[in-house]
Amino acid sequence: MPNYNHARFIREALEAALAQSVPAREVIVVDDASTDDSREIVAGLAARHPSVRLLEQKRNQGVVAAMQRGLEACSGDYVAFFAADDQVLPGHFERSLSLLARHPGAGLCSTLARLIGEKGEDLGPYHTPRISETECFVPPERFLETYERWGSWIVTYSAVFRRSAVLEIGGFDAGLGPTADGLLNLVLPARHGACFIPEPLVLWRKLDTGYAMSSVSDPRRAISVIEALDARLREPRFSGLFSPSLLTGLKRHALALSLYEHARVHPDGLDDLAILLAHMPEPDLLDAAMKTALRAGPAAAHAVLKLYLFLRQKPADRLRIAAAKISGASR
Repeated sequence: MPNYNHARFIREALEAALAQSVPAREVIVVDDASTDDSREIVAGLAARHPSVRLLEQKRNQGVVAAMQRGLEACSGDYVAFFAADDQVLPGHFERSLSLLARHPGAGLCSTLARLIGEKGEDLGPYHTPRISETECFVPPERFLETYERWGSWIVTYSAVFRRSAVLEIGGFDAGLGPTADGLLNLVLPARHGACFIPEPLVLWRKLDTGYAMSSVSDPRRAISVIEALDARLREPRFSGLFSPSLLTGLKRHALALSLYEHARVHPDGLDDLAILLAHMPEPDLLDAAMKTALRAGPAAAHAVLKLYLFLRQKPADRLRIAAAKISGASR
């Protein structure tokens, strides 16, 4: 569990992990040179729970470096990476490990998630694809087909990873920034397959100051980490895992997501949206229409952006979004 100045959340996060029906062998907190009282809170819990261990970074190195240090310090066969502001729900470890025991070659097991706000208020489901109505294993030979149909369904903070599979690819690459987990979530299922539980077993705190949102305020940083991930996935060591069309689609999706988040947080930042759009690979008529709308001004840009992003979704996601809109309108 990486932590930086999350004193107001970390006790709740750790207590949720410690209360699991199948307890973790070790709970490692890597404090990234916090300036609040996070470390004192963790130390207090560690005094009562021998499984809790605090590792301290002498200087702030970022979330990815903290996660890598935790990975190298742990010793179990399976490892989960939970944020200090999120919560794991009852039964998560037991159900994930049970499914992994039935499919020991799998690279990971993930679940659905729900969003919560800063004060813990329920914000509804985190909309990732429900690829199955029952617990399942997607073998490596079916991963690309499943991904092409549904898109990415793996929520990193819901996942339990096979540690040897993570170490096999070097763990977390600091050069990938917020997309470092994306490498794991693509390579591990493509090589080893992935288990899935279609129930929300984690609460993901939605904060505009969170690490996942760190590149939204700077489109150039977003482009940099997206292109870095694309370059990693095209390296010879991953040769044959992904088709060029899938990698192009992945890059398009990542840029579209950055467009959405940037427009949500910075609605007047049209120039930044144009920068993101200019990096779309293999631009088509839809991209051209979006560029025209950006030149027409804020009203046209935001009206067209919603349609643009909707049409960029996988067919299954378009159906889900449309159904949610219809359901909301009928209430």
